[in-house]
Amino acid sequence: MPATTPLDPQIRHRIAADIRVGLGRNAIARAHGVSGGTVSKIARQEGICFRDAERTASASAARQIDQAVSRARRARTLWEAFLDAPNRPDGTDTSRLRRASYALYNLDRHHNGRYPSP
Repeated sequence: MPATTPLDPQIRHRIAADIRVGLGRNAIARAHGVSGGTVSKIARQEGICFRDAERTASASAARQIDQAVSRARRARTLWEAFLDAPNRPDGTDTSRLRRASYALYNLDRHHNGRYPSP
């Protein structure tokens, strides 16, 4: 790993001031020629939070809930298709039944059968 030179204290102070003003992380990084991780690190060290952090967290939580509802609806549709699919007279599965079964397996496999509670 290459050695990095310490950031000039004046630049650190300007970055911290920009965070306090409410500018976004990536905009601050571009303006000062540093990485977004550097800006986040300075914010963490200074004990400063970005203004949109709470709004982003609530939007992420809302999206997770929406996705869980969507998966539950998809699972219901797949179960209905699975239960409605006929068997052959000899008791073997039809291709419709196999497709529905695999789709249910695939849906649960990616989420370990658990969905985040809303």
